[in-house]
Amino acid sequence: MAPSGLTTSTYHLTQSHPVQVFGEIHFRNLERLWCNNFRRASAGVNITYFDYQSDVLGQSIAAITFLEPGLRKNMSFRIGTGVVYNTHPFDLYSNSTNLMLGSRFAMVMHCQVSRTFCYKSQVTEEMVPFLRLGIGLTHFSNGAFSQPNSGINNFFFSAGYCFGEQPGCRKTMTHPPSLPSDSLSFSIASSFSLVEKFPVGGPKYAVYQIQGRVRYRIGKLSRLQTGLDWMKNQSVAAEIIEQPQLGTQAAVLGIPFGHELLISEKLSMVTELGVYIYKKHQVHPGMYQRYGLHYQLWKGAFSGIMLKTHRAKAECLELNLGYQL
Repeated sequence: MAPSGLTTSTYHLTQSHPVQVFGEIHFRNLERLWCNNFRRASAGVNITYFDYQSDVLGQSIAAITFLEPGLRKNMSFRIGTGVVYNTHPFDLYSNSTNLMLGSRFAMVMHCQVSRTFCYKSQVTEEMVPFLRLGIGLTHFSNGAFSQPNSGINNFFFSAGYCFGEQPGCRKTMTHPPSLPSDSLSFSIASSFSLVEKFPVGGPKYAVYQIQGRVRYRIGKLSRLQTGLDWMKNQSVAAEIIEQPQLGTQAAVLGIPFGHELLISEKLSMVTELGVYIYKKHQVHPGMYQRYGLHYQLWKGAFSGIMLKTHRAKAECLELNLGYQL
């Protein structure tokens, strides 16, 4: 039987008022494709310290890498990912009411809209940034590697003082050549994951997947894709053994429909919505989602890290390795 702390509401944890202190550095190279293709985009690293002002939640330190495209003059939108260290994660005996932060280390998903304020230098007559205001959301999850895994969403307003050139202030751009426009491509990939199911502290279960894709280029920055997903989650198999009424087989087959955003020559961001066409259990619903990054290792070969979810509930964090035909 699960400990009583796992069945309580997380309402008591939402009453804290966390504060954040952050520092970040931006890089922008107008000679690179990713910078020009995303309206003078910058890339960077953000280090944030979270104090939840709660003895249960403790503190967190996150390291986030991000891409920040321009939206309009002096405005930008950020997407990022990274890792977070939690000082007071769930512990069955000493911190059993912290259902949000289930492990000491977790993954980060981050987005933010920012406005940069600039002034004209009387010496150089260039626009110099001095203040950035933002509004954003940071989500922590361990991808069901450890339970509990309710995750935590940190919605925030931010203000920061700028040193040096920042995204948004007007600057002359160069115009490098566009990305190549291959129209149709095929890929096959496999992935491996480890997940935990209740009770807490139990064994880790392997998740195996084979993913085939047909991808069609619709522009300089986008591909549409579909294909087939085969997956077997051993934690589902264990659950079926414990509760036979839930089904007869853990292996599933699904059809994904997705989009691939081509950030650079090597890096892309993938979002997918999938439908199971073969599923003999009731542990998961009939649709799934997948979000993540692909990185080209060398010609044809790529790796990736993806989060697979059902109705915003994480099933597993996938480590992918594949080849584009």
